Amino acid sequence: MDYQEESCKFSIENDFKGGANLILTNEERETIIRYDRSGDECNIYTCDRTVMTKLDKLYKCTKEYSDSDGVYAKEYTTRRQLISFRTDVNYKPEYVPQRTVSNEQLTGMKQGRQLKNIS
Repeated sequence: MDYQEESCKFSIENDFKGGANLILTNEERETIIRYDRSGDECNIYTCDRTVMTKLDKLYKCTKEYSDSDGVYAKEYTTRRQLISFRTDVNYKPEYVPQRTVSNEQLTGMKQGRQLKNIS
């Protein structure tokens, strides 16, 4: 039993004793992405049903964690190159003001050329 399985089982056993349906809270529905710098492989472990549904459409499940009530977690393996990180939509890089300055300079240069053509 690895770390994820132990943590998921521990939470379930502590919260739902006496044979009740196993329901994970929002805090317990974790997704873990693991990869190392030297390898090309990436492992994704999730207890979140929404993430499981998305990953089932994209990748083959390599391991299922289940009990008498059904599957509570899955693990997937994919290529590390397929994992990407994005910035927030409202993120404004520092170089935006520099572009504004250069655009103003270009406008000034265009006006200077127009003045030369007129004279």
